[in-house]
Amino acid sequence: MVRVISIHSANHPLFLITDVEQRAVLNYASLKGNSNKYYIIEFHQGDGDYPFRIYTEYGRIGRNPRKEGRFFNSRLSAKEEFNHILSSKRAKGYEHILVDDDDFFIPTVTQFQIKTSSMDSLKGNEKMVGIIEEKQQEETRTSYSPLEPLGKLSDTQIARGFQILDKIEEKLHSGSNDFDNLSNQFYSIIPTFFGNKVDYHQFIINNFSKLVEKRNLLEGLNLATPFRFSLSRESAPLTS
Repeated sequence: MVRVISIHSANHPLFLITDVEQRAVLNYASLKGNSNKYYIIEFHQGDGDYPFRIYTEYGRIGRNPRKEGRFFNSRLSAKEEFNHILSSKRAKGYEHILVDDDDFFIPTVTQFQIKTSSMDSLKGNEKMVGIIEEKQQEETRTSYSPLEPLGKLSDTQIARGFQILDKIEEKLHSGSNDFDNLSNQFYSIIPTFFGNKVDYHQFIINNFSKLVEKRNLLEGLNLATPFRFSLSRESAPLTS
């Protein structure tokens, strides 16, 4: 079994990221189940005690996440673990969130350097220097807005949200009163901050007023970047 080590643990190996080779952002929401969970997984190549790390960050949207690492000497073993975790989460109902990576932290050699003279005394203490450098790496990650808590949603992701709302509209016109599954799917595809407890009656999308509200939300995300205005809702495949 692969050992999982907290990023903040004293037993965390020295590891400085040189490349993020692969990244997946996942999300799962259930209104009645009071679930609003995300899971980020990254394949890291780096320098230090090990050449490869699978980094995971997960928790409830809006709360402090858990950050963990799995370390490998073999690229193949690391890749197998990455794929295993990803397929396991997808099997549990997590949706793959496509985000634009423009603002995502991409490490460079200069970000690893300790530049302040006050740290000169740490030279020779490889473990302490490594901890400080990795902390600097963590702090370069972007803090996203409450409207996009897992990062700037891609055009395709927003289009998928519109498609779910179109299906909800069909149900409203048909007189259906079963909106739980589609609402859960919408919030899994369009990550939303619910707070510590989901207010089911507030967030269930079960009338035209709420439908318009969510469409306006997506239109606002569309217009946040000019080229998104012409996005076709039919451009993205709807996943079940």
